[in-house]
Parts: sequence; structure tokens; C-alpha cells
Amino acid sequence: MKKVLLKVVVLCLLLIVLFFLLSRPSNSYKKVVIVEKYYTPQSKGKAKGVKTKKSIPVISTPSGEAACLMEFDNGKILEMDCDTYVQYSIGEKVKIKYKNHDLIDIRRK
Repeated sequence: MKKVLLKVVVLCLLLIVLFFLLSRPSNSYKKVVIVEKYYTPQSKGKAKGVKTKKSIPVISTPSGEAACLMEFDNGKILEMDCDTYVQYSIGEKVKIKYKNHDLIDIRRK
């Protein structure tokens, strides 16, 4: 009888753990499509789009490095590291995690 009671207790504990894991908010990644990529050419304070050739203002980085940006189908234009920026293409479906106007992480689906 003790073995059965022990198994029931362990099963209940596992179910409670499973419930908390599933009810926890999932990571804050958003599924989006890349609409446009922007890069900063020689002009200061402006970034030019690859596809649309549209210029947008860029917040200058404290270190003075070139800033790269991406526009997504959810209307967000996010600044990112230029090395990360090169790997993704316009029209690609990705998952992004961002805070304010900075891209924290980008992943392929």
C-alpha cells in the first residue's frame, strides 16, 4: 500500500511541475518577416534601405560605429550589430527578441 501511495504522490508532484512549466509565459520571441534592411553609408545620421532606397534617421551609437537596422512586418525598425545583420535576407521568416529599439536576439524559424 505504501508503494502505491508513494507513486501517487510522485505522479501528483510531476503533474504540478508540468502545469507550472506549461503555464509559464513562453519566451518573448515574436515571429516576423524581414521587410527591409538598412545600413549606414558615409552619410551621418541616416540609414539607407537596401530594397526601397528610403533613408531613415539613425540614433548614433556611443562608440561611433556604423548602425544597421531591420524593418519587420510588425512595423518595428530595430537596430542591431552589423555582423549579425549580414546573415539574414529580405523576406526571410525569423523570430526576434527586442527591447525598446534594440534587437537582442534574432533566430531563423
